[in-house]
Amino acid sequence: MIAVRDQEIRVLSTPVHLNNLGNSFITRFLRLGELRDLEDAISTHRDAVHLTPDGHPDKPVHLSSLGNSFITRFERLGELRDLEDAISTHMNAVHLTPDGHPDKPNCLNHLGLSFITRFLRLGELRDLEDAISTHRDAVHLTPDGHPDKPGHLNNLGVSFITRFERLGELRDLEDAISTQRDAVHLTPDGHTDKPLRLNNLGLSFITRFKRLGELRDLEDAISTQRDAVHLTPDGHPDKPRVLDNLGNSFRTRFECLRELRDLEDAISTQRDAVHLTPDGHPDKPGYLNNLGLSFITRFECLMELRDLEHAISLYSHAASVPIGPITVRFRASRNWILCARRIRHPSLLRAHSIAINLLPRLAWIGLSLTHRYAELKGGADVVREAAAAALDSGFPELAVEWLEQGRSIVWGELLQLRGSYEQLSSAHPDHTRRLRELSAALDDAGATREKYLSTFSESADDPIHRATQMLQQVADTHRTLAIERDKLLQEIRRLPGFNRFLLPKDFSQLRASAHSGPVVVLNAAERRCDALIVLANVDHVIHVPLPNFTFQRSIDLQGILKSFLRDALVERTGQVARWDRGTWESFLSPLWKCVVEPVMDALAFSTPGDLSRIFWCPTGPFVFLPIHAAGLYDAEYSAPGHKVFDFVVSSYVPTLSILAPSRNIHVAHDNDFRLLAVRQPPTDGRQLSRLPGVHTELEHIKKVIRNSASACATFLEPSVGTVEEVLGLMKEADWVHFACHGIQDAKNPTDSGLCLANGRRLKISDIIGLSRSRGGLAFLSACQTATGDEGLSDEAIHIAAGMLFSGYAGVIGTMWSISDTLAPIVARDVYEHLFRNGTRPDYREAAWALHEAIGRVRESGGVSFNEWVPFIHVGL
Repeated sequence: MIAVRDQEIRVLSTPVHLNNLGNSFITRFLRLGELRDLEDAISTHRDAVHLTPDGHPDKPVHLSSLGNSFITRFERLGELRDLEDAISTHMNAVHLTPDGHPDKPNCLNHLGLSFITRFLRLGELRDLEDAISTHRDAVHLTPDGHPDKPGHLNNLGVSFITRFERLGELRDLEDAISTQRDAVHLTPDGHTDKPLRLNNLGLSFITRFKRLGELRDLEDAISTQRDAVHLTPDGHPDKPRVLDNLGNSFRTRFECLRELRDLEDAISTQRDAVHLTPDGHPDKPGYLNNLGLSFITRFECLMELRDLEHAISLYSHAASVPIGPITVRFRASRNWILCARRIRHPSLLRAHSIAINLLPRLAWIGLSLTHRYAELKGGADVVREAAAAALDSGFPELAVEWLEQGRSIVWGELLQLRGSYEQLSSAHPDHTRRLRELSAALDDAGATREKYLSTFSESADDPIHRATQMLQQVADTHRTLAIERDKLLQEIRRLPGFNRFLLPKDFSQLRASAHSGPVVVLNAAERRCDALIVLANVDHVIHVPLPNFTFQRSIDLQGILKSFLRDALVERTGQVARWDRGTWESFLSPLWKCVVEPVMDALAFSTPGDLSRIFWCPTGPFVFLPIHAAGLYDAEYSAPGHKVFDFVVSSYVPTLSILAPSRNIHVAHDNDFRLLAVRQPPTDGRQLSRLPGVHTELEHIKKVIRNSASACATFLEPSVGTVEEVLGLMKEADWVHFACHGIQDAKNPTDSGLCLANGRRLKISDIIGLSRSRGGLAFLSACQTATGDEGLSDEAIHIAAGMLFSGYAGVIGTMWSISDTLAPIVARDVYEHLFRNGTRPDYREAAWALHEAIGRVRESGGVSFNEWVPFIHVGL
């Protein structure tokens, strides 16, 4: 067969014939599903393009055919490279087709379909807007009566309904129905595309029913989709799709009218859709998921256990297959977990494992930072619940592994990009070189993309079209590099001994992170709360259940704290709202009795004053609670032994990996120690309140350094303090100190930052682009620098974490607003401790320095809890 095909290609050697042959291969693939035909189509269409000279009138047609082959292969195999190739090829076809040419609408239509496909895969809103714009142009350029008009209208309608589902604007829904009605009416009976256009119109009807509740829309949806099924011949590749959609509509009508017949029809119809779809097809996980939902619906109605077991089987199949949209497979894994949990099914841990493994792919590194975090919000509680399930089954080490794997995913991948890959380097230097080059380029491209996004959102002067084009180019480069790196990693993992390269660590590797003191992971799940203690010299987890501290209690305490912070100013000011002492005592005592004291007991920390370092790694609501201040503060407990700081010096860490020994080896530098101090700029006072204490604070620091025998220290203080200037100086400085306003942005956490000159912020998205290898300390004497985002507590989206992951080994930050009067005192005492020996200061002593500084503040009297509690140390 191959020889015959090769002979045909040699005989039919003109580009037109090659293009037609490629189209025939595609047609046969769509009918029979043989991958060999798809590969032959791409190869033949490539030859047609390469043999067509530039400027030839057939070049755009051949490019368009090649683009269609790429998109077909993407829909079959899910490789993002094919999707990117399809879009770039269709863009070339559009660009080379002159205005007024009869092929222009078709070229635009194919490009629009590629945009909508990429939106459905990656969720970038820009692709959706481009799809609508492109499809609109295709419709407008197609004259009435032209046979292609209905198809272009149909695709425009699909774009409208897709945007409605994303943004919820009713106008898009009405436009979708109107446009798709026109497409159906203009399509003659007997036309091969009639069923699919009916199907799409039915989907818009069911969408409007779910939005407005008009029963007429539900009936119209079922009637229209029934017609689509009846008009689609057996064996047609679209048959499963129209069956699945009809089944969904039957289930929707059952949920509305409670007629069991509809539910039986839903299951029967969706079973047919599953059976007609071959294994390995990317649509199969979606059909399996929908059939599982119908079985669950029947289980809720009839309570027959076999329906629940059927659902588990379907969900497990959908989640476990290696192909198909990640969002669909992740949704299936969550459904699987919910079902398995109800009957303690033996597959529960496997369901959790698959869900956690899908999380990094859900937040793919080729997406923008904001988009990645948006995707992770959908699985915010998955990892904590998985850890709880592992503990229920007696596997605390697995719980720690999962918590490490599924938290701070974005930060963890950033660390991977900046890794040194020592083991790979010695065995495979060429692979290492390629990986370093790609990782560095991807790191730069991601930072550049965030910079452009930030500039675009801040600027009102640049022409929108130009800014959009620049964003698109940067995004294309970012995605392309991510795809290339993913492929290289797959190649490396096929090398002997490297099958786990850059994949999650097991517990035996993770426990080395506790080299400087115990790491205590605090897990908060719906059913249980636990402390998991990791020690470097102990080969198992010390599991401390917290039966007297529930998830709801952690939520309640967080709510109490939020109610206070709502009254506090969000700026560094001397007028922070105060709680009375009794309120604080009632707030901090349960943290001591129910959380910290059991940990101290498990570690045998029983002698006050014999201080050890401890690293708290909180999850969920624990992230927002001041564990470092837990204790009993009533007068009767004034003697040492009833507060956390009587036994330990506390630091926080977002992950164990941030403490990995290879990353934190202390390197002795020369005596050229450089400290960058950034103060509130003069212009800032016009928009935010002035901070008189900043001048005092910097004078304290200057005095400490001036009086130190380590006179080699250089104090850098920018006169203007713009974002660009500060970033440039941070690359050269060993330590950095900020004394200014800080803001945690609730709407867009990556826009959280430190307020600098010209009304701009040094944002988390800016800090991400800063890659340092010096270690050192970042002292953030500003408000809300370690607050985080409530919707993504386990991703540590705050300024302190940004500093940590950009290369600073330790950070002093704040959980909420701080006093402008107290901040200079704390800074002075910290620096006096660090410079006390007259030698080069060691950032690893910053936690001790802060511990002692805050201790003196407490003992001095007259300082409220809410003034000293927010100061924390993060990192080593």
